[in-house]
Amino acid sequence: VVNLYNNREYDKSLKHFLDLLKNGCCNVKLLTYIGYNYLKIHNYENALKYFKEAVNVDSNCIDALYGLGVAYCTLEEYDLSLETLNRILEINPDMRTLLAKGIVLRKNGKKEDYMSSLNYFKELLDKFPNDYKIICEIGVTLRKLKKYDEAIINFEKSIKINPNYGKAYYQ
Repeated sequence: VVNLYNNREYDKSLKHFLDLLKNGCCNVKLLTYIGYNYLKIHNYENALKYFKEAVNVDSNCIDALYGLGVAYCTLEEYDLSLETLNRILEINPDMRTLLAKGIVLRKNGKKEDYMSSLNYFKELLDKFPNDYKIICEIGVTLRKLKKYDEAIINFEKSIKINPNYGKAYYQ
């Protein structure tokens, strides 16, 4: 079933995961996989439901918490998303969550949110000076602030560090 998920056959893997759940198999990993399947097929309400169930089983499950944070963000529940991501950072600060927090800060689309996001990414860059993803996110945020020349400099810097990082090319 995991192979179906890994091969991006989300409808098929979801059916099998739900069958396992119906047959009495219930654990945090299964609930988390179901949540991610629903995320992948853009059924965010159900994703939220299963991530919450997974977190109820194991309140420290990083993958379930991360999925919950993504689902909240997708549903434009930015405060809940940030609260969830901050919880992960208390348990185990990792780059994926650090980047996600900066992106969520930027999501509201207001200038003050862009500035908060920019300041956050700059603080991260002080800690991780050669991280091409952080540099790219600074570029994205600068573009949102209509600081195009500065944005381009950051995209080029990101590409120089990792020429294979496609996101920097498409901004």
